[in-house]
Amino acid sequence: MARAWVLDPTDENRRAALGAAETADTKLPACWLARAAGWSGGSLAPPGMAVVPPHEHLTAQALVGALLLAAVFRDPAKSADNYRLFIERGKQLSQTTLDWEKK
Repeated sequence: MARAWVLDPTDENRRAALGAAETADTKLPACWLARAAGWSGGSLAPPGMAVVPPHEHLTAQALVGALLLAAVFRDPAKSADNYRLFIERGKQLSQTTLDWEKK
C-alpha cells in the first residue's frame, strides 16, 4: 500500500496505506512505511467527518522506525553495516532527481 501511495499519492491510496498499517504487525518495517504514507497529510478521521490532520512529525518518525527495523530485521548482527548503508543511500538519494520530479 505504501508503494501504491508513492506511485500515485492520492487520498484514496493514503487511506488504504493507513488502513493496512492498522492491521499489520508493528514489528515489520513495511507496517511503518505504510503508517508514514498514511500520516503524510490529509485527515485521520473517516471521510465526511471533520478534518483531523496528522501531526507534522509523524511521517518522519514512522519512516525512521521502518529504517531502524529494516536494519535489524534479517540479521541483527549486521545492523551497524546496514545503518551505514542506509545513510549512504540517503545521501545519494538526496542528490538524485526522481522520476516523478521530471516534468
